[in-house]
Amino acid sequence: MTNPMDLAQDIGFTEGEVFALCEKFGVDFEQMKEWYNGYNLNGTAMYNPLSVVRAVASKRFQQYWTVTGTYGDIDDLISKNFDGLREDIIRMLSGNRISINVSNGKNDLQSFKNKSEVITALIHLGYFAYDADTREAYVPNKEIQEVFYQYMENNDSDNLSRFMKVSERILSAVTEGDAEETARQIQSVHNDFVSSIEYNDENSLSCTIMIALISAFRYYYKPIREFPCGKGFADIVYQPLPKHPNRPVIVVELKWDQDADAAIAQIKRKQYPESLREYSGEILLVGIDYNKKTKEHSCVIEPFSASK
Repeated sequence: MTNPMDLAQDIGFTEGEVFALCEKFGVDFEQMKEWYNGYNLNGTAMYNPLSVVRAVASKRFQQYWTVTGTYGDIDDLISKNFDGLREDIIRMLSGNRISINVSNGKNDLQSFKNKSEVITALIHLGYFAYDADTREAYVPNKEIQEVFYQYMENNDSDNLSRFMKVSERILSAVTEGDAEETARQIQSVHNDFVSSIEYNDENSLSCTIMIALISAFRYYYKPIREFPCGKGFADIVYQPLPKHPNRPVIVVELKWDQDADAAIAQIKRKQYPESLREYSGEILLVGIDYNKKTKEHSCVIEPFSASK
């Protein structure tokens, strides 16, 4: 999973093989990619064969990992109390990547000296993917997100599970248009959970927002950063999954030492929502600003009707 050499194309199903299966059995290839793609071995896109076969046979996209040993594997590994381990896992689950040294990874799943060895073990097991070019680990697809989400639903005693509940409250505040509560909760996330992220620019602010909205992956596709729309690029866009058509599209624009109203004004000025008219549901415009002097976040949320 970290250095497959000339075996890359033989470890799982290649994208061409999956596409052929989808064509033959009338299965949506784009949804197949969303759920089971994401592993990249020596430039070869790789899919988990078991999950693909079951999705093709049932024509249902869901988590097909064997549950019996899965939660035990995760619990045993992430319960290791190495500094920064939880934060790194939260960053990956939110759609961000982390730098990782896999050279000292262990294969015995017993003796670990630091968080890098734990994350490397999770890469070996397929829970995370690894980009050998950038030396970064990341969550490969929606199936793995579901594995972790279901783990947290069945284990509410650890810090990771408690954080998910915080994120669910933040997502509810956003979708209910409660800008004051959203700003307060994002402030809390930064102070209490991800204070290790140094705010140097809007990119670090993006990382924090994605972490705060980690629970969105249950209802939305993976968040898209720098989404091309209108006359520019929206900082972050969340598009609802087909099975959640009543969820609003969330367009997030970030500002630094300005104000949240300026972020909303930019969304409108650059006509970001114009590119989202294909969605019949509500579009929420979310402007977030971070004031470096006061070290506080502010937020404005406005609904935008795509039918206008």
